Amino acid sequence: MDIRQLRTFVQVAEMRSITRAAAALHTAQPALSRQLRLLEEELGETLFERGERGVTLTAAGEQLLHRATSLVRDFDSLKTDLARRSRALSGHVRFGVPKSLMESYVAPAVAEFHETYPAISMALIEGTTLELREQVRMGALDLAIVSDLDRSPSARMQSLFREPLVLAAHAASKLRMSRPVSLRTVAEQVLVTASRPNVIRLTLEDALHREGLAPRWGFETNSHVAARILASSGKVHAALTYSAIAVELKAGHIAAAPIQGAAITWNIIVTPLRELPRQAAVLRSFMIDAAAAWVKKQRWPSGLLAD
Repeated sequence: MDIRQLRTFVQVAEMRSITRAAAALHTAQPALSRQLRLLEEELGETLFERGERGVTLTAAGEQLLHRATSLVRDFDSLKTDLARRSRALSGHVRFGVPKSLMESYVAPAVAEFHETYPAISMALIEGTTLELREQVRMGALDLAIVSDLDRSPSARMQSLFREPLVLAAHAASKLRMSRPVSLRTVAEQVLVTASRPNVIRLTLEDALHREGLAPRWGFETNSHVAARILASSGKVHAALTYSAIAVELKAGHIAAAPIQGAAITWNIIVTPLRELPRQAAVLRSFMIDAAAAWVKKQRWPSGLLAD
């Protein structure tokens, strides 16, 4: 049992619906149901009565709700108190990030981090997964965000979030984040995407290959900004991560739709050469919490990324 399971339980109990709770938490319904089932198995009690109109708490569930609500509230209060004590924490952190995540997720998060920990300075280094992994391995970076590309079993790694690849085009196109497109539709377009071995390119090629399809490459560029500009021109479509177009999408400058069966998992990895400095450990925890909050606000359909 962990605090995340208790938060999930409280959300379902308050909303009386697994479906609505999954949408609110931006979690796939099967994954949420699995969390509840594991919690029930661990406690040896049935917590909910499932019905056509939702769920209701059993007697054991009512008892747990009272305690779980208190535990979650106390945990949040403790985090707040510790954060206040840590405001004086100082030092320097070397943090590696993918370019596509900078605008929508990383920059807002580290700006908030600086407000909370103003005495911690930071070097932000952009790069590809392969570049950042090598710098972490050599100790040139304290921590970095990387994809699952070239995953090493010895890496000190923790999952952040999973996001879809999207097909992006001119704002006037009919693409919508609420309507995922098939890989066959993607294969029919003239595409701009990254050069190999970029994880976006490899992920899309693998997904198309599994369906017996081949892409129509029009342009290759390792600049997601250039790919976004080309897509918004209306001449070609771009295959990008959602995070690379999230800001422009919200502003109405581009249109996009999730690509079914194509997604990337981002992880946070830390140097294996020494004990992680306290200021870097605090940043890691902060970015994990910020990732969960960021994902909840995004516009891809609930359940799209379920395995």
